[in-house]
Amino acid sequence: MFCVSEKQGPRLSLIGNLGGSVGTALLSTVVVQREQFHDFRIGEYANTFRLAVQNRVEQITSVFTAKGYDPVTATKDAYAQLKNVVRREAYVMAFNDAFLVVTIALLVGAVLVWLCQKTTTKKVWQRTELPFPAIVAWRC
Repeated sequence: MFCVSEKQGPRLSLIGNLGGSVGTALLSTVVVQREQFHDFRIGEYANTFRLAVQNRVEQITSVFTAKGYDPVTATKDAYAQLKNVVRREAYVMAFNDAFLVVTIALLVGAVLVWLCQKTTTKKVWQRTELPFPAIVAWRC
């Protein structure tokens, strides 16, 4: 049983809020930076000089042209759709990296908890009844 005094409660709440905020900010930063990195790397590979990319753009352009777009707009939208696919895959890789960071942090935390020594307290727990019969409080 873990007992928190009235003086420690707000501190623990503050630490929990700060930890959550810092963790969220760090993971957001990891996702943004890794998305930019993966977007750049995929963009290097999926350039307009590759035959496979040219064929895919022609296929998408022909689909847009069949729907009634003019050729210039169809080509522009085909490149935009290709860029959206690259961005989507970059985000998938970025979130994969973020999950890897979380996994490593949890494993490090688990090892640190495992290495901690067990503490013992000399306080005796007392069960006290409050005015309402269904409520039971523990005091240290």
